[in-house]
Amino acid sequence: MARIRKKNRIDANQPEIVDALREIGAMVISMTGDPTIGFDILVGFRGKLFAMEIKDGSKPPSKRQLTDDEKIRRLEFEAVDCDYFIPLSVDDALRAIGAIK
Repeated sequence: MARIRKKNRIDANQPEIVDALREIGAMVISMTGDPTIGFDILVGFRGKLFAMEIKDGSKPPSKRQLTDDEKIRRLEFEAVDCDYFIPLSVDDALRAIGAIK
């Protein structure tokens, strides 16, 4: 029997992170609608692409775990030397793309 997948939920901090990335000139494409994609946003900045699975840093670590699909996608990105980040905040996202130190 096929596994029934629910639509991804957007973490409370995702709009703030997306807005901050766009403010510094990053291109942001939401990928949240399909849970099999395995990440929330695709970010283009300074000629590079970054996949980001946003987690809410205000939640306890047990509520920030990657789903099975997210774990698979992260491994696939690592296998082809692509950047996959799990930001918990605006600063995490900006640091991940090299916009701040």
